[in-house]
Formats: sequence, C-alpha cells, structure tokens
Amino acid sequence: MEDKKILIVCLFFIFSLQMFSSPWSSVYFKTQKGEAPPFVYIPVNFDKEDNFSVEVSPLAALTNINYQVPHGWWKVADASTPLYLYEELPHFLTIKLSFQNSFSKLHVELPLRKSLTAFFTWPDTTMNFLPEYPYISMDMNFPRNSYLYFNFKDNFLMIGRTKLKWGYWDYPVSISDYAPYFDNITYIFKSGNWFSYTYHLIWLDPILTQEEYKIQSEVTPVNSDPLSPYYDRSKVMVAHRLDFLVFPNFRFSIGEMNMIGGKNPDLFTISPVNVWHNNYTESFTNSIGILQLSWTPVNGLNFYFDFALDDYAVPLTEPSDVKPTAHGLSAGIIKTFSTKFANFMLTLNYSETTKWMYNTFLPYLKYDARIRFISNFPVSARTMVSFPIGFKYGSDSSLISFDVRFFNKYMNGDLKFLKLEKGKTTILTAYKSDVPDDTVAYCGLSFSL
Repeated sequence: MEDKKILIVCLFFIFSLQMFSSPWSSVYFKTQKGEAPPFVYIPVNFDKEDNFSVEVSPLAALTNINYQVPHGWWKVADASTPLYLYEELPHFLTIKLSFQNSFSKLHVELPLRKSLTAFFTWPDTTMNFLPEYPYISMDMNFPRNSYLYFNFKDNFLMIGRTKLKWGYWDYPVSISDYAPYFDNITYIFKSGNWFSYTYHLIWLDPILTQEEYKIQSEVTPVNSDPLSPYYDRSKVMVAHRLDFLVFPNFRFSIGEMNMIGGKNPDLFTISPVNVWHNNYTESFTNSIGILQLSWTPVNGLNFYFDFALDDYAVPLTEPSDVKPTAHGLSAGIIKTFSTKFANFMLTLNYSETTKWMYNTFLPYLKYDARIRFISNFPVSARTMVSFPIGFKYGSDSSLISFDVRFFNKYMNGDLKFLKLEKGKTTILTAYKSDVPDDTVAYCGLSFSL
C-alpha cells in the first residue's frame, strides 16, 4: 500500500540571550584539530570553586502551536507530539548552587518556568507570568539537574539526576538527551587516552495506566520462562560501553543497553561485565546492542555513524511470532571553519528507525522514560509523558537535517532545517498490532540566538 504523505510546514523562531558557552563548542575544537570527539556526554559542572548563580532567559517564541495537553488524572502523552517544545525551550530563571572540594562536588539546579498546561495555553513566552488570575504559574516538578560526583585520576563516579547522551550528534539512536533527566549512577574508568569504560544504572518511573498494568501482569511473551509473567512495580535500565581511540582521529565503541522490568534487578541482570543479551531472560529484560564510529580524516571534517540493533529475525531459525527485525541508525558529516566574525559548524545528518524499534510486548520493557508533570492551573492534571530514550522522534521515523551553528565570545546561534517522515507507530502503540503504513511529512525551520 502506498504511503499517504501530507506536507506540514512548521516555522518557529526562538530568541533568547544565552550567557554561557556552547555545549557543542568542544566538538568544534576537536574537529578543527583533526581529532575524533568523545562519545559519552554528561552535563556536569567541573568548575573548581563554590558558586551561586542565577540565569535568566526571558524568551519570547513566535509560534503557531495548537496543542491540548492530555489532562485529567494520570493521562499518558507521547513526547513526539508538540510536547517536545516545552522541554527544548530554556527555563525563564534557573538558580544554581555548587559546592566542591578537592575531588568531589555537589551541584543543585532549581529551574522556574510555567507549568505544562499553562505553557500550551499561553505559549508566547516562557516567563512565569499569566494574563489572568492568578497571574503567575510555576512548574513544581524540579529539580531537573542535581548530582553529587567524585572525580579522581582515571575514575569518575556520579549519583543524581542528569541528562545522559551517547553521541555528540543531535539525534543519537542509543541514549539521547531528549528525556528531561535520568535518575542514575554513572561510573567511568579510563586507561590512558586510548580506552574508556562507561556504566550507567538508571531508575525509571514504573507508573502505568490500569490498562498497561493489566498487559504487564497477564501477557506472557514468546520464549518466556515458566514463571512469567512478572509484574513487580520496577523499571530499571542499565547500559555499558567500551570506547577505543584507535588513532587520534578515529574512535569506535561497542555497547549495550538492557531494560529490566516487572522484576527487581539483581547482579545477573545489571552486572557491569556481563553480556546481557546472552542471559536470554525474555520475560523481564530487553537488550539493544550499540555500535558507534567517528572519523576525522582531515582537520575540520568529521564523519560519524551510530547503529542500534534491537532484534534481527532470521526466518530459517526463528518462528514467525517472535519479535520482528528492529534497528535504528544515525549518520552524518560535520564541517567546521573559522572566520573573523565567529566559529562555524555545519552538520548534515540522516537518521531512521524501523516500525517496532524501542517497542515490545510488555510496557515495562519499552525504551521510554516516563516523566510525571503536575499542573494545577488552568486545569488540574497529572500527565505522564513517555520520552523516547533513543531517537528523539521514536520508532517508525526518518529524518534529514542540516544545521548551521556559530559562536563567538558574545553569543551562540543555530539555524536548523529538517524534514521528518513519521509513521503511525509510537512507543505507546500496541506491539505488533496492525498499523497502517501511512506517513506524515513535516518540514521545519528554526533559528535560535
């Protein structure tokens, strides 16, 4: 059946004063020097002194947002809807506290912004003020970024709430920074400059709707063990990876993610040195393998490749009722150069995910991070938003994007063009249900300064 494609042009401009260095400036400098940038990004603050700061972003957005947040008591929303705007726009005001000694640091951020429902009712600004009584709105779901870390020689240990990201490009298909945060314990071990090992233990909110919990407690997937189903209120993801800097300009990594749900984790499922896929615990785990490559053949030019394999169905050895082939990939080219005005970084990227990537039979084994948003005005709501842990737009998607970024000591700028083709399947779609192959095409243009 032919896909029916509808073209929707989305145009929005975002203006905000950002008094901090660009998060991608390190990628620029590595590429300019002919080096391969590192893969693992954890947004921690390594400043060597205690500090207190307040950041203000009185952002005004010219948009044509027409979206109603699912509201009521514990309604579920998919983050691939316009909800993504709420997370991508900067907070109106952020208070930061940092305390540090010779090898450890405590960092706490308290962001102030509109509540979720208030933002989509009055989306013209991120400021907390409203045009009607009570004239102010406050998102009480904080902190978003708070942690304690220990950093000594070639060992790094962190516990807290942060974003995590595998890949320096915008659209990783493994762990992305699209979710607002992960409650995690992270350990990184380095051996010289050529090898590093990273391990994440991530607790995810196990809240489900009644319908989802019924599936979790009653459905027995194919190849399950005799004791299934498992339905403890538990959802934990672990991930580990080996990074090799073969040459200063060539880096590759192999890794694995393992979702554990319906059963409290044990050393069998979270051991940092196991190959989790080989445990074959189909009843309460779901593993994804990762391969990432980065090559900078000449100064100022970088190629990257990111591949995630959930499952590969072999017709001759596997029955037809097991999981179908599911994978995702992201690949691109980065070109950097410098002018008298600013440093520039151009990125051409292609990403895609298959129809059932990140999805599976049981709710607790899906690769989503469920975040609770509490709102009291203009309506009382408890909204559960499912953020894809990998590719920003979830499963059944393909994306072509072109970015022009520039920065100097006074400002950062980002001009982005993209074309997204999104199918009907999302992380909330019932697994292996009969979903039409129709797609919708979105063309987007954004500019931030």
